[in-house]
Amino acid sequence: MACYVATCRPRLDKLAARQCDATLLALAGLRRLGMAERASIVLSPTIMVPAAGQGIVGVTVREDDVELRELLAAIEDYEARAVATAERALLAELDGSCRTPIGGYAR
Repeated sequence: MACYVATCRPRLDKLAARQCDATLLALAGLRRLGMAERASIVLSPTIMVPAAGQGIVGVTVREDDVELRELLAAIEDYEARAVATAERALLAELDGSCRTPIGGYAR
């Protein structure tokens, strides 16, 4: 599960209140909160494969907005697009969704 700011803080609060012994959060979420130093262990993808699509940032643009599409094309990361496409294809092939625990790590 992604550690979004909305879900990260309550889980950290439960940890601080000793309502649980541990929690697993995405490092990206802790970084967004300015709390990366709270991570005691960072798991590499070779130890625990992240959820397919984890960390993908997408921008939605109206199809007829040619000017904005051209502006965004100038900053598109083609490697990131290839990775996102591969991981989404994996999910599609396995009929996965955000509620299906399917690991995928394209590079």
